Amino acid sequence: MLKSNHPYMKRSILSKFLLVILLITLSQKNTFGQFSLSITRCETVADVIALIDTVFLEGVNPSQYSNITFTGDPKAVGYFNGGYLFGFNVPQGIVMGSGFVEDLDGTNSCSAYASGNTGGGSDPDLAAASGQPINDACIIEFDFMPTGDTARFNYVFGSEEYHEWVNTQWNDVFGFFLSGPGISGTYSNDAINIAIVPGTSSAVTIANVNCGRQQTNCSPPPGSGPNCEFLYDNTNTGNSSFSNTALDAYTSPFVAKNSTETCQWYHIKLAIGDAGDSFYDSGVFLEKGSFDPGSVQENTTYTHPTVDSLLYESCNNHEAILYFDVGTPRSADYIIPYQTLGTATLGEDYTIIGSGHEDTIYIEAGQLYDSLIIRPFWDNVTEGIEDVRIVYNPVICGFSTPDTVVTLIADIPEFPDTNRIYNVYCEDTIPIGFTDILEGVPPYTYEWYNSEWPVSISNSEYINVSMTGENSDYWYCLVTDTCGYESVDTAFVIVPELETDAGLDKSMCNQPSVDLEGISLGAQYYNWLSNPLDPTITGQGNDTISVSPTQTTEYILVATDNCTNSNQDTAYVTLDGAVANASEDASICLNDSITLSCNIGNSNETYIWSSVPNDPGLSSQHTHQTIKVSPSIYTIYSVEVTDDCEYKDSDDVEVTVYDLPVANAGNNNEICLGEEYILNATGGISYQWSSLPMDPSLSFNGQDTLANPTVEPSSETLYKYFVTVTNINGCSTTDTMELTVNQTPNIELNADSDAICFGQSVIVSASGDIADDYQWSALPHDPSLSGTNHNTINTTPDTTTTYYLIATVGGINCPATPEYTITVIPQLYSSFDISSAETCENESTEVTYLGNASANATYNWEFGLNATVNNGSGQGPYNISWPNAGIISISLNLEEEGCLSDTVLKVIEIISMPQAEFSADPESGCAELEVNFTNLSSNLDDATFSWNINGSIVTDSNASYIFKDSGIYPISLATTNRNICVDDQLKDDFIVVHEIPTSNFDADPHETILEDGIINFINSSSSQDNLSYMWYFGDNDSSSFKNPEHKYLSQGVYLVELIATTINGCIDKSSMNVIIHPDFAVYPPNAFTPNGDGENDKFYIKGIGVSSYYLKIFSRWGELIFESNNLEDQWDGTYNGEPVSNGTYVYSINYKSMVDKDYNVNGTVTVIR
Repeated sequence: MLKSNHPYMKRSILSKFLLVILLITLSQKNTFGQFSLSITRCETVADVIALIDTVFLEGVNPSQYSNITFTGDPKAVGYFNGGYLFGFNVPQGIVMGSGFVEDLDGTNSCSAYASGNTGGGSDPDLAAASGQPINDACIIEFDFMPTGDTARFNYVFGSEEYHEWVNTQWNDVFGFFLSGPGISGTYSNDAINIAIVPGTSSAVTIANVNCGRQQTNCSPPPGSGPNCEFLYDNTNTGNSSFSNTALDAYTSPFVAKNSTETCQWYHIKLAIGDAGDSFYDSGVFLEKGSFDPGSVQENTTYTHPTVDSLLYESCNNHEAILYFDVGTPRSADYIIPYQTLGTATLGEDYTIIGSGHEDTIYIEAGQLYDSLIIRPFWDNVTEGIEDVRIVYNPVICGFSTPDTVVTLIADIPEFPDTNRIYNVYCEDTIPIGFTDILEGVPPYTYEWYNSEWPVSISNSEYINVSMTGENSDYWYCLVTDTCGYESVDTAFVIVPELETDAGLDKSMCNQPSVDLEGISLGAQYYNWLSNPLDPTITGQGNDTISVSPTQTTEYILVATDNCTNSNQDTAYVTLDGAVANASEDASICLNDSITLSCNIGNSNETYIWSSVPNDPGLSSQHTHQTIKVSPSIYTIYSVEVTDDCEYKDSDDVEVTVYDLPVANAGNNNEICLGEEYILNATGGISYQWSSLPMDPSLSFNGQDTLANPTVEPSSETLYKYFVTVTNINGCSTTDTMELTVNQTPNIELNADSDAICFGQSVIVSASGDIADDYQWSALPHDPSLSGTNHNTINTTPDTTTTYYLIATVGGINCPATPEYTITVIPQLYSSFDISSAETCENESTEVTYLGNASANATYNWEFGLNATVNNGSGQGPYNISWPNAGIISISLNLEEEGCLSDTVLKVIEIISMPQAEFSADPESGCAELEVNFTNLSSNLDDATFSWNINGSIVTDSNASYIFKDSGIYPISLATTNRNICVDDQLKDDFIVVHEIPTSNFDADPHETILEDGIINFINSSSSQDNLSYMWYFGDNDSSSFKNPEHKYLSQGVYLVELIATTINGCIDKSSMNVIIHPDFAVYPPNAFTPNGDGENDKFYIKGIGVSSYYLKIFSRWGELIFESNNLEDQWDGTYNGEPVSNGTYVYSINYKSMVDKDYNVNGTVTVIR
């Protein structure tokens, strides 16, 4: 989490920051832990003010305090570290003393006092509190504006006057004197002392907090005294605190606090002094950042387990949680509007999850904090690092420079598979791993596998591997990062080939034996061979052996390991020659020296050194075995060795000499106090700066290793800056430049008001030394300054403006460059928004403030006649409704910090709410029911209508609809005035449509003859309701039975009709024809005379009521001689065209009646010719 702040300050922010860095750096020189107290004193009044500004008031918004002043010797104030010794939660802070405060840091001497008179003078409030004369007074004062109902800070009091001076006139005194609204005390400016013993009204003094008087040095007190439980005795030499502070005793951590009124200015005076004398010092330790006037502090935490300032897209829902803390509970809700800015896009790259108040941090009364959650999205777009900036005003009262919380969002990094090669000697162990080269998001989990799957080792960053029997192996590691992404990495473990060195050649001159010093890193076995054979090597299996050859011999060292490697090298031992082994070739920087040697460890040899070119430095040492030389150019040194046997050998050493860099620290210069200066060194590739006296700005952010660091020395003196320049060959030289810091005039700026309303004027004046020339400027530009050249300006800035003065004083080369910031409370805007320009009677409307005032402003709203405020107060938003139609005016003006806004007026039209109503005719009936709907709506204003009838939408004023199906139907009518105000009228079960029955029947039979005449009617009508029936038989007769029978009295076709009627009067008709046929008969003759006389010549059968007919005539012998199926056919008495004989013939007649009944008639007919 990155946090930026742009506070209003009257001095250089950088100077104050560097001062704190200096103090912290110096304080650490004697610090061995947070319980080891170290104190660094201030040197100037400016140091004291900066220390209050940046340490004690750390975390307090600069708009909440002003007018820091100091009275006394600045050496009585210092920065302390190691405050855990006192029980503080923060180990740093400020110490105020009645002597030189650095003397409170050290071993307690019990009897002696740490320091004497500081010359701090007296103070009337301390004198009034103690009743004794005051010396060495140390006083810090400032104004502050609390934003809560209590102001508080933490402190510890300690003194050398414990325990031997308890309850005497020599008791040092201190006090925290608070004055302001609602406070009435007995000290200056009606102040009260808020340094009070917990649970009492007594001031914290030696007399009020002690464990009794003890006049024996380094002995504990009696143990009884007022509020003894709050005192820590420091006279025990065995306690660690005894060697950390000269104080004989000190209190527990106390809280100085008092009730305050929100957003009012208060004054506090922190004072301590010696009472009655100027010896035996006391100190008050003020915990860093504990001063709490109630501003908002932001703290960001991350759900990511390792990253504390970065979010990754799509990384297991890792989030940044921004906590906004007011420090102490407030009695009213605290509303913090905020803006969302930055290069990341809300809704695309991330979302913000709050407590339900859009664009607002909302800390409820009695609560300490609210929070915002920033959750990034994965958008699969490579965007680099983007930022989310939450801009908010941390001060509850009025206006201040906004703070910005910056959260960074990064793409998920690539997480590729990687390969790595490790070299390890056979049977050595090497740790292998990938943590230092992984590109994912840590922390990681690990699953290791070697080539013999699935043997595995879980969750180890590194594993130890050794090789035996083979020259290579490999291991896989499945790595999972914190976002759940995986890579499979492979480590190849390789045993390098052996490199064997049999050692230097040796000479056997006058020696019984020589040592051969072989080496082969990584080898497990050594085997020496010789040529010719030397029996003395037998049984020697080490890298170094002792041999005694009888002639010049070649020795071969064969080295092997337990993997598969083998290597050899050769050395010679001569019996008839010397051996010269000089140092390796080397390089040095010009003016450096180097030591060269030959045959180290040998004796009984002589040496002659020479060089090309000649090195005069050899003349005094050219016969030494070891020489120290300092050549100025490239030189070859040769050595000739002569052994006891007068054998000779020689060797050479090449020494390369590198030139030194030409270091240049830049030209001497001078600046004015408070200015920056850019140093500029040249001549090398790396630089290291230092200064005398020490300039802490030189090491700010490690810039003392740059070629051109920017410094801002803090004292009016001569600074020497030293730079060591190193070239590419590692050779260095040093150069120095001098920077004179000149005096600046003592001129500061004051204004009749630090904060003004937009449009107001302010007078800014320069005080102190009288200048010869005043040059004013402003940022942003203020055109009213043009041509101004005196110590006072009267201006009307329209925005917060910093005024700069360049004032020159005769005799002082540097101008004074004070600056002063006038906070301009922006022009207050009463603008607001109404959610709609038109609304309906009694309907809610949102009214939202759009201006720039804070929630603590006074808002004067007017919502018009008969307005009802459903919800909202103060700034709003509001939920409003009005009961009557008409034009309503809404107005707003407001006041904040004594500044007034204009009045903004807007109107809203309240539209009549219609009353929907309708009727129907008829409201019930049988299916296929046509209903007419009449619109009876009232309170209409340019109304439109929407009927919903059985799913059909009708927009006419009145409507008509035919209901085809039975059922119960709801009907609704929406009446809308001016397309805005709508009233719905819904009538459930309004239209009732009854069922139409189904009429149906059958006749049995459908046809009959008159002789039978009776037909039965079967009724199959259906309905969900009970039915009644009426039959009409077509012969003027009727019946109401369900299933009647009817007898017809004459032949004919009759239309029979059935009417089915429900209990609701709904009917249905059905009908069919029935047929009554006449009676039937056939009449065959018993004889005929087919003689051609035209009389009774044919056999002719007559029939009535016959629908089908079949005649067969047989001879007496049963032969079929005639057949016919038509009554019109007549037998002429022939068979096959020939007349038949006279006689009797048999006939058979089969026929059907008109009602499909079968009949048979048999008989005889006589043929007579």
